[in-house]
Amino acid sequence: MKLNSKNIFLCLIIGILILININLLNNSNELLANGRVKSYITKNTESYEILLGISPDPLQKGIGHIVIIVKDKTTQAFVNDANVTIKLNHRETSEIIGPLTLTNLSGLEPLSLNEYDIDLILTETGIWDLFIDIQRLEENSKVIHTIEVVKPNPLASIFGITILLLLVSILIFSIYSQIKNKHNKKIKK
Repeated sequence: MKLNSKNIFLCLIIGILILININLLNNSNELLANGRVKSYITKNTESYEILLGISPDPLQKGIGHIVIIVKDKTTQAFVNDANVTIKLNHRETSEIIGPLTLTNLSGLEPLSLNEYDIDLILTETGIWDLFIDIQRLEENSKVIHTIEVVKPNPLASIFGITILLLLVSILIFSIYSQIKNKHNKKIKK
């Protein structure tokens, strides 16, 4: 394969994009975890059926995404006009996050399935108590759920760094080959 400046430029751009991607993965304060929730936990109050989804599952130290779907228990209709807030309490350190108001996505995203969601930063591993408060009209319902937050898996970062090193090696070899070819052409002339 003959390398030209166009191929070298393309390799350089790909390397820079991967470097930026790895940097963002390791800088959790600037990321938003708006991942897909694949499973929901059902909680019930007197008036509501509450579906709670978390992403990633299990939650990891760093960025987390919580989705709540509220249904009227008697009609099974989605409740889109409630004020949903959460508060988290870390059992070991007594660190408190919140209260935080979840965003009602029913009017913003047509495919949101009537969700209330929020991204948050979890600073400690261990057991957290999640307090969910649903206020609608003059009714107030509360639910408590226990969440375990684990350490992030380092394999994704290791894999990303390996790919980055491979691409940088290819880039260096490409530049070296290009310079060598130009040098050999000058000698032959």
